[in-house]
Amino acid sequence: MSFYYGSLILSNCLLILSFVLGLSRWATLKRDKRHFFVAYLGFVLTIEVINEILIMLFYVQDISFIYPFYISGEFFLLMCLFLSIQKMSGSWYYVAAAVALLFFAEAAWLRSEGADVSAGYGKIISHLSIVCFSGYILIRAIRESGRIDYFLNIYSCLLLYYAISVFLFLILDQLTALTPRNAAVIWGMNNILSSVLYGVSWYTFLQLKK
Repeated sequence: MSFYYGSLILSNCLLILSFVLGLSRWATLKRDKRHFFVAYLGFVLTIEVINEILIMLFYVQDISFIYPFYISGEFFLLMCLFLSIQKMSGSWYYVAAAVALLFFAEAAWLRSEGADVSAGYGKIISHLSIVCFSGYILIRAIRESGRIDYFLNIYSCLLLYYAISVFLFLILDQLTALTPRNAAVIWGMNNILSSVLYGVSWYTFLQLKK
């Protein structure tokens, strides 16, 4: 369990550092249509803070009501990032918002039925969409000549993190049969992947001028 909690602390610390540094580079990132990624980091950080407050201060045992907000917000902000990079028309943002609302509605309905909020189609569709978009943009960035996209490493980490998340989702039913120790190791590895994403984000922002 120490590996899990250690990796969780590392992930959260790097998330805070990358978000704060990203805010300081907001003007540069907004000019290059990358500011949605900082918004994504801020959103994830907000969710983590709310979770910790509810669990540590208010001793709330069931925080599944937060999940609909998380799954829809995560998807929408990353789609906004990909759409802005692709210079898509404004109508596509409405499409992304509509799909995010569907994910929210499905997760909220599952919770109202007493089911696992992450057991619906929303999570796997959301993560597969993120994998496909990040993979496409990564390949395009590699193939294009000229100035190298400074977000190249972040695209790679997004692709890796969400691809592994899809894999974990597919074996989620089997995780219940594992011992708590083994399950903690698996989720600790997921925390390591998120730590890599946030660490690379922090390093990328560090290279930018204000």
